[in-house]
Amino acid sequence: MPRLEIPLLASLIYAKCTRSERLVLWDCLRSLAINIHTPWIVGGDFNAIIHSGERLNGAVPHAGSMEDFATALLDRAFWAKQRRLKQALKRWNKEVFRDIFHNLKVAEQRAADCEIIFQQEQSTENRATMNKAYAQLNHLLSVEELFWQQKSSIKWLVEGKRNTKFFHMRVKKKRIKSHIFKIQNLDGSWIKEPDAVKSSVVDFFSSLMKKEPCDMSRFDTSLIPAIIFENENLSLCAVPSMEELEEAVFNIDKDNVVGPDGFFSYFYQQCWDIVANDFLDAVVDFFHGIDLPRGITSTTIMLLPKNNNAPKWSDFKPISLCNVLNKIITKILANRLANVLPSMITDNQSGFVGGKTDQRQYTFCPKTNWED
Repeated sequence: MPRLEIPLLASLIYAKCTRSERLVLWDCLRSLAINIHTPWIVGGDFNAIIHSGERLNGAVPHAGSMEDFATALLDRAFWAKQRRLKQALKRWNKEVFRDIFHNLKVAEQRAADCEIIFQQEQSTENRATMNKAYAQLNHLLSVEELFWQQKSSIKWLVEGKRNTKFFHMRVKKKRIKSHIFKIQNLDGSWIKEPDAVKSSVVDFFSSLMKKEPCDMSRFDTSLIPAIIFENENLSLCAVPSMEELEEAVFNIDKDNVVGPDGFFSYFYQQCWDIVANDFLDAVVDFFHGIDLPRGITSTTIMLLPKNNNAPKWSDFKPISLCNVLNKIITKILANRLANVLPSMITDNQSGFVGGKTDQRQYTFCPKTNWED
């Protein structure tokens, strides 16, 4: 039997019988996958299934256990590759780009020295050296500008002279403005200790966003008409094609605020030929019913003040900064729903129709005499 050109690793699994004990196994596999860069076979008896359709008889499978297993499997593919890529990019940034501000000062001095040499002896060789030095300086200036632009999250300033100082100023102002130094408690007292402020915000929004029980027995579903036909339902749930996925990826603003994983949509657009197949596999898994791993569904909660002087947590509006994969799946579903919504929306529901305003409602409201 011929030898393989690259090593092949294999892990044989016999998992524990309880969910809590299997969590240790899933975490162990995640840790191993970060440092494995060769083909890896993981097989055996996992004592878990991905979805209920894989069980023929017996008790109803535990939903949490299935989610744990599905998350671990999906982590092995797209998410694991993304984490390894992030580590490689950090090393690349440290070894190649290094300190861009120090490099910029060196390039400025280099360009100035080359210009002096050219003024003293205007030869073809000295001119070429000077032009090369200025080209390197312009490149580093562009890198610095892009760095501050990403930090400042400014999208509307596109053309004109270099905006490095402007972006830098915006970053400093943004950091000061976004810092919450104190917050008012429900009883009117003020919380100023940083750790106490952190605990306070977690407690408030955890209570606000927690799931509350809902008694669905009060609703009679027979009163809701069936508006969506079977063919439309199938189109909503169909597995996306590469063309549909690519359209969704490139229709997202490349300068959108980054999610917890640190990847902009611009990265996927520029590296689409490389990441397209892995990205499609992750999206297809979702449409097949596999739960996305927590690393992908996690979001960064950002608090936006509702007024200039927001003293209480209730004066802040929370928004979620999602990862790109989350945004793409949402966009695919939204694009499909856009084709179905017209059949579900009546003329007097113009608030749900793009391009129409609430003022249009007046055209459907006859003149009414109100009496006591």
